[in-house]
Amino acid sequence: MNISSFCRHAFAGTFVLFFAFLASCKEIPPFIDFTETLSDTTYLDAVETPQSRIVVLEEFSGVRCVNCPAGHEESKNIAEAHPGRFVYMVLHAGFLTVPYADSQQQFVIEETSFLYDFLEVLAVPAAAIDRVKFANENTISLLNANTWAGKVEQELQKPTPVNLYLIREYDPVTRTLRVTAKLSYTQSISTDNNLSVFIAESHIIDPQLIPDGTSSTVQLDYEHNHIVRDMLTAPQGIVINAEKVPGRVVVKVFEMVLPDAWVAENCEITAFVHNAGDN
Repeated sequence: MNISSFCRHAFAGTFVLFFAFLASCKEIPPFIDFTETLSDTTYLDAVETPQSRIVVLEEFSGVRCVNCPAGHEESKNIAEAHPGRFVYMVLHAGFLTVPYADSQQQFVIEETSFLYDFLEVLAVPAAAIDRVKFANENTISLLNANTWAGKVEQELQKPTPVNLYLIREYDPVTRTLRVTAKLSYTQSISTDNNLSVFIAESHIIDPQLIPDGTSSTVQLDYEHNHIVRDMLTAPQGIVINAEKVPGRVVVKVFEMVLPDAWVAENCEITAFVHNAGDN
Protein backbone atom coordinates (compact mmCIF):
# COMPACT_ATOMS: atom_id res chain seq x y z
CA MET A 1 0.00 0.00 0.00
CA ASN A 2 1.10 3.56 -0.54
CA ILE A 3 1.84 5.75 2.45
CA SER A 4 0.90 9.34 2.87
CA SER A 5 0.90 12.14 5.40
CA PHE A 6 -1.43 15.06 4.88
CA CYS A 7 -1.33 18.59 6.24
CA ARG A 8 -3.54 21.62 5.61
CA HIS A 9 -2.74 25.16 6.66
CA ALA A 10 -5.27 27.92 6.09
CA PHE A 11 -3.86 31.39 5.46
CA ALA A 12 -5.99 32.86 8.22
CA GLY A 13 -6.82 29.72 10.19
CA THR A 14 -5.41 27.09 12.47
CA PHE A 15 -2.61 24.62 11.82
CA VAL A 16 -4.04 21.15 11.18
CA LEU A 17 -2.24 17.86 10.46
CA PHE A 18 -3.36 15.14 8.04
CA PHE A 19 -2.10 11.58 7.64
CA ALA A 20 -3.03 8.54 5.53
CA PHE A 21 -1.92 5.37 3.78
CA LEU A 22 -2.51 5.25 0.03
CA ALA A 23 -3.05 2.34 -2.34
CA SER A 24 -1.50 1.89 -5.77
CA CYS A 25 -2.30 4.44 -8.45
CA LYS A 26 -2.56 4.15 -12.22
CA GLU A 27 0.59 4.79 -14.25
CA ILE A 28 0.20 7.46 -16.94
CA PRO A 29 2.79 9.58 -18.80
CA PRO A 30 4.63 11.87 -16.36
CA PHE A 31 3.74 15.53 -16.06
CA ILE A 32 6.72 17.73 -16.96
CA ASP A 33 7.83 19.34 -13.70
CA PHE A 34 8.97 22.96 -13.99
CA THR A 35 8.65 23.62 -10.25
CA GLU A 36 11.68 24.36 -8.10
CA THR A 37 12.29 24.06 -4.38
CA LEU A 38 14.15 26.89 -2.68
CA SER A 39 15.88 24.43 -0.36
CA ASP A 40 16.00 20.70 0.30
CA THR A 41 17.42 19.54 3.64
CA THR A 42 17.53 16.18 5.39
CA TYR A 43 18.91 14.94 8.71
CA LEU A 44 18.31 12.39 11.49
CA ASP A 45 16.57 13.39 14.73
CA ALA A 46 14.74 11.80 17.64
CA VAL A 47 11.89 9.55 16.55
CA GLU A 48 8.54 11.29 17.01
CA THR A 49 5.28 9.81 18.23
CA PRO A 50 3.02 9.12 15.22
CA GLN A 51 0.29 11.70 14.90
CA SER A 52 -3.39 10.84 14.51
CA ARG A 53 -4.46 9.85 11.06
CA ILE A 54 -6.60 12.25 9.04
CA VAL A 55 -8.30 11.09 5.84
CA VAL A 56 -8.13 13.07 2.61
CA LEU A 57 -10.81 13.09 -0.07
CA GLU A 58 -10.10 14.46 -3.54
CA GLU A 59 -13.51 15.31 -5.01
CA PHE A 60 -13.77 15.70 -8.80
CA SER A 61 -16.40 18.12 -10.05
CA GLY A 62 -17.58 20.36 -12.89
CA VAL A 63 -19.65 23.51 -13.25
CA ARG A 64 -21.97 21.78 -15.76
CA CYS A 65 -22.48 18.72 -13.54
CA VAL A 66 -25.99 18.80 -12.08
CA ASN A 67 -25.19 16.14 -9.47
CA CYS A 68 -21.96 17.74 -8.29
CA PRO A 69 -23.57 20.07 -5.70
CA ALA A 70 -24.76 16.91 -3.92
CA GLY A 71 -21.15 15.71 -3.92
CA HIS A 72 -20.04 19.03 -2.44
CA GLU A 73 -22.64 18.67 0.31
CA GLU A 74 -21.60 15.10 1.08
CA SER A 75 -17.94 16.08 1.46
CA LYS A 76 -18.96 18.96 3.72
CA ASN A 77 -21.10 16.63 5.84
CA ILE A 78 -18.23 14.18 6.27
CA ALA A 79 -15.94 17.04 7.32
CA GLU A 80 -18.48 18.17 9.91
CA ALA A 81 -18.80 14.61 11.23
CA HIS A 82 -15.03 14.25 11.66
CA PRO A 83 -13.63 17.63 12.75
CA GLY A 84 -9.87 17.61 12.65
CA ARG A 85 -9.76 14.11 11.14
CA PHE A 86 -10.83 14.73 7.54
CA VAL A 87 -9.99 17.16 4.74
CA TYR A 88 -11.26 17.49 1.19
CA MET A 89 -10.31 19.35 -1.97
CA VAL A 90 -12.42 19.93 -5.09
CA LEU A 91 -10.69 19.36 -8.43
CA HIS A 92 -12.40 20.47 -11.65
CA ALA A 93 -11.60 18.34 -14.69
CA GLY A 94 -13.34 16.38 -17.43
CA PHE A 95 -15.98 17.29 -20.02
CA LEU A 96 -18.52 18.98 -17.68
CA THR A 97 -16.22 21.89 -16.86
CA VAL A 98 -16.75 24.33 -19.75
CA PRO A 99 -17.40 27.78 -18.22
CA TYR A 100 -20.73 29.53 -18.81
CA ALA A 101 -21.05 32.89 -20.53
CA ASP A 102 -21.49 34.45 -17.09
CA SER A 103 -18.55 32.60 -15.55
CA GLN A 104 -15.69 34.67 -14.24
CA GLN A 105 -13.54 31.68 -13.31
CA GLN A 106 -11.80 28.82 -15.07
CA PHE A 107 -11.33 26.12 -12.44
CA VAL A 108 -9.65 23.54 -14.70
CA ILE A 109 -5.85 23.53 -14.55
CA GLU A 110 -3.27 21.17 -16.03
CA GLU A 111 -2.68 19.55 -12.66
CA THR A 112 -6.33 18.67 -12.01
CA SER A 113 -6.66 17.27 -15.53
CA PHE A 114 -3.61 15.09 -14.92
CA LEU A 115 -5.03 13.79 -11.64
CA TYR A 116 -8.43 13.15 -13.28
CA ASP A 117 -6.69 10.52 -15.43
CA PHE A 118 -4.23 9.35 -12.78
CA LEU A 119 -6.97 8.63 -10.23
CA GLU A 120 -9.14 6.80 -12.78
CA VAL A 121 -12.10 9.19 -12.80
CA LEU A 122 -14.85 7.96 -15.14
CA ALA A 123 -17.45 10.67 -14.45
CA VAL A 124 -18.26 13.37 -11.91
CA PRO A 125 -18.95 13.70 -9.09
CA ALA A 126 -16.34 11.21 -7.96
CA ALA A 127 -14.03 10.95 -4.99
CA ALA A 128 -10.63 9.41 -4.38
CA ILE A 129 -10.37 8.65 -0.65
CA ASP A 130 -6.74 8.38 0.47
CA ARG A 131 -6.24 7.22 -3.14
CA VAL A 132 -7.08 3.70 -2.02
CA LYS A 133 -8.57 1.20 -4.46
CA PHE A 134 -11.07 -0.43 -2.14
CA ALA A 135 -12.09 -4.09 -2.29
CA ASN A 136 -14.82 -4.81 -4.84
CA GLU A 137 -14.24 -1.45 -6.57
CA ASN A 138 -13.05 -1.23 -10.17
CA THR A 139 -11.41 2.19 -9.89
CA ILE A 140 -9.71 4.36 -7.28
CA SER A 141 -12.33 7.10 -7.66
CA LEU A 142 -15.80 6.31 -6.29
CA LEU A 143 -18.86 7.51 -8.22
CA ASN A 144 -21.46 6.71 -5.57
CA ALA A 145 -21.35 9.55 -3.03
CA ASN A 146 -23.40 7.44 -0.63
CA THR A 147 -20.34 5.21 -0.14
CA TRP A 148 -17.87 7.98 0.66
CA ALA A 149 -18.58 8.28 4.39
CA GLY A 150 -18.20 4.54 4.96
CA LYS A 151 -14.86 4.45 3.15
CA VAL A 152 -13.65 7.40 5.22
CA GLU A 153 -14.55 5.49 8.38
CA GLN A 154 -12.43 2.57 7.18
CA GLU A 155 -9.42 4.78 6.50
CA LEU A 156 -9.63 6.51 9.87
CA GLN A 157 -8.70 3.22 11.54
CA LYS A 158 -5.29 3.00 9.85
CA PRO A 159 -1.98 4.31 11.24
CA THR A 160 0.50 6.63 9.53
CA PRO A 161 4.31 6.23 9.27
CA VAL A 162 5.31 9.85 8.65
CA ASN A 163 4.43 13.12 10.36
CA LEU A 164 4.05 16.27 8.27
CA TYR A 165 4.19 19.92 9.29
CA LEU A 166 3.65 23.09 7.24
CA ILE A 167 4.91 26.59 7.95
CA ARG A 168 3.31 29.35 5.89
CA GLU A 169 4.84 32.80 5.35
CA TYR A 170 2.85 35.30 3.29
CA ASP A 171 3.70 38.89 2.32
CA PRO A 172 0.44 40.72 1.46
CA VAL A 173 2.34 43.54 -0.25
CA THR A 174 4.19 41.40 -2.78
CA ARG A 175 1.66 38.53 -2.52
CA THR A 176 4.61 36.16 -2.15
CA LEU A 177 3.84 32.86 -0.46
CA ARG A 178 6.57 30.71 1.06
CA VAL A 179 5.73 27.22 2.30
CA THR A 180 8.07 25.07 4.36
CA ALA A 181 7.14 21.38 4.56
CA LYS A 182 8.79 19.23 7.24
CA LEU A 183 8.49 15.44 7.09
CA SER A 184 9.43 13.28 10.07
CA TYR A 185 9.38 9.51 9.54
CA THR A 186 8.23 7.37 12.47
CA GLN A 187 8.64 4.02 10.67
CA SER A 188 10.97 2.55 8.04
CA ILE A 189 9.57 2.80 4.50
CA SER A 190 11.02 0.85 1.57
CA THR A 191 8.98 2.46 -1.23
CA ASP A 192 9.90 5.62 -3.15
CA ASN A 193 8.00 8.60 -1.76
CA ASN A 194 6.89 11.90 -3.29
CA LEU A 195 5.58 15.10 -1.71
CA SER A 196 2.61 16.96 -3.25
CA VAL A 197 1.53 20.46 -2.20
CA PHE A 198 -1.81 22.03 -3.22
CA ILE A 199 -3.29 25.53 -2.94
CA ALA A 200 -7.09 25.73 -2.77
CA GLU A 201 -9.49 28.67 -2.45
CA SER A 202 -12.97 28.94 -0.91
CA HIS A 203 -15.91 31.37 -1.04
CA ILE A 204 -15.69 31.82 -4.81
CA ILE A 205 -19.00 32.99 -6.30
CA ASP A 206 -19.50 31.72 -9.85
CA PRO A 207 -22.15 29.84 -11.88
CA GLN A 208 -22.93 26.16 -11.21
CA LEU A 209 -25.58 23.85 -12.65
CA ILE A 210 -27.92 22.70 -9.87
CA PRO A 211 -31.06 20.52 -9.67
CA ASP A 212 -34.39 22.31 -10.02
CA GLY A 213 -37.24 19.91 -9.37
CA THR A 214 -37.23 17.41 -12.21
CA SER A 215 -35.00 19.66 -14.29
CA SER A 216 -31.94 21.84 -13.69
CA THR A 217 -30.93 25.47 -13.68
CA VAL A 218 -27.74 27.51 -13.54
CA GLN A 219 -27.24 29.22 -10.19
CA LEU A 220 -25.19 32.34 -10.92
CA ASP A 221 -24.24 33.02 -7.29
CA TYR A 222 -23.17 29.50 -6.29
CA GLU A 223 -20.43 29.40 -3.64
CA HIS A 224 -17.51 27.16 -4.60
CA ASN A 225 -15.28 25.97 -1.75
CA HIS A 226 -11.92 24.19 -1.45
CA ILE A 227 -11.26 24.60 -5.19
CA VAL A 228 -7.75 23.50 -6.18
CA ARG A 229 -6.15 26.56 -7.77
CA ASP A 230 -2.57 25.41 -8.24
CA MET A 231 0.16 23.14 -6.98
CA LEU A 232 3.59 24.06 -5.63
CA THR A 233 4.78 20.71 -6.98
CA ALA A 234 4.04 18.80 -10.15
CA PRO A 235 0.84 16.75 -9.75
CA GLN A 236 2.81 13.53 -9.33
CA GLY A 237 4.76 15.26 -6.55
CA ILE A 238 8.49 15.72 -6.02
CA VAL A 239 10.84 12.94 -4.97
CA ILE A 240 11.93 12.46 -1.36
CA ASN A 241 15.62 11.64 -1.86
CA ALA A 242 16.51 10.23 1.53
CA GLU A 243 16.63 6.92 3.37
CA LYS A 244 13.24 6.64 5.02
CA VAL A 245 14.01 5.34 8.51
CA PRO A 246 12.64 6.28 11.94
CA GLY A 247 13.91 9.74 12.84
CA ARG A 248 14.54 10.81 9.25
CA VAL A 249 13.57 14.47 8.77
CA VAL A 250 13.16 16.08 5.34
CA VAL A 251 12.56 19.81 4.92
CA LYS A 252 11.53 21.37 1.61
CA VAL A 253 10.77 25.04 0.91
CA PHE A 254 8.56 26.36 -1.91
CA GLU A 255 7.64 29.85 -3.05
CA MET A 256 5.17 31.44 -5.45
CA VAL A 257 3.40 34.76 -6.07
CA LEU A 258 -0.38 34.52 -5.76
CA PRO A 259 -2.39 35.82 -8.74
CA ASP A 260 -4.26 39.06 -8.06
CA ALA A 261 -7.61 37.34 -8.68
CA TRP A 262 -7.20 35.06 -5.66
CA VAL A 263 -8.37 36.18 -2.22
CA ALA A 264 -5.44 35.23 -0.02
CA GLU A 265 -7.55 35.11 3.15
CA ASN A 266 -9.71 32.41 1.52
CA CYS A 267 -6.78 30.22 0.44
CA GLU A 268 -5.43 27.12 2.16
CA ILE A 269 -2.45 24.84 1.67
CA THR A 270 -2.74 21.05 1.70
CA ALA A 271 0.29 18.76 1.45
CA PHE A 272 0.75 15.00 1.45
CA VAL A 273 3.43 12.35 1.10
CA HIS A 274 2.67 9.38 -1.14
CA ASN A 275 4.32 6.52 -2.97
CA ALA A 276 5.85 7.40 -6.32
CA GLY A 277 5.13 6.13 -9.83
CA ASP A 278 2.48 3.46 -10.40
CA ASN A 279 2.75 2.22 -6.81
